[in-house]
Amino acid sequence: MARQLGNAVLLSVDAFGHCILGQSQCVDKAAARYLTTLEVPQPGQVCQPNLQPF
Repeated sequence: MARQLGNAVLLSVDAFGHCILGQSQCVDKAAARYLTTLEVPQPGQVCQPNLQPF
């Protein structure tokens, strides 16, 4: 999808479910950085959840 959009970066999360905001400091920081400075994550960046469900 990122390739099809052209000027996009995909931030992957190695977790279950759909909503990760508030459950991964990595994602929260990346979202805050983008919203405040328009800085995008590095291509291929993968975040982890704060807690693993299993």
